[in-house]
Amino acid sequence: MNKILFSIVFGSLLLSSLYAGTNTFKTKEGENMLLNYGDRFTLVKNEKVDFRGELSFMLKYFSHKTSVDGKTTKATARILVAKEGENFEILLSTYDSSEAMKEEDKFDRLYSHGLEFYLKAFDYDKSIDIIVDKNKLPYADKLSDETYF
Repeated sequence: MNKILFSIVFGSLLLSSLYAGTNTFKTKEGENMLLNYGDRFTLVKNEKVDFRGELSFMLKYFSHKTSVDGKTTKATARILVAKEGENFEILLSTYDSSEAMKEEDKFDRLYSHGLEFYLKAFDYDKSIDIIVDKNKLPYADKLSDETYF
């Protein structure tokens, strides 16, 4: 009986250790996907995504503003991030203007807590697509804790 119990416990621990540090989540199509730094992924409002056992994200809510002249709008997503026991929030925005804008200027890029966040798609009040990468900026040590670039 003790050998059987030991085998079950040991097997469970072995399996859980094999999967520790990997991050899978279901895409919109329902298939599992493994995330790595630099991968594009979707955050759905109020759904938590664990990333590589190091980070977790939750898209909390959206807001929007229009400029006084009515030419530019800004929609913002508020994201809660947990990294190594530290919790912080980031804001990523998309911009639309009646004047011509480069495509890369329509989405925020943010450096915060040693990570780079790239907003890639925005579905207001539903979801966003982002890329999270480890710091690759050569001048990052000179940046404040939260810098848009």
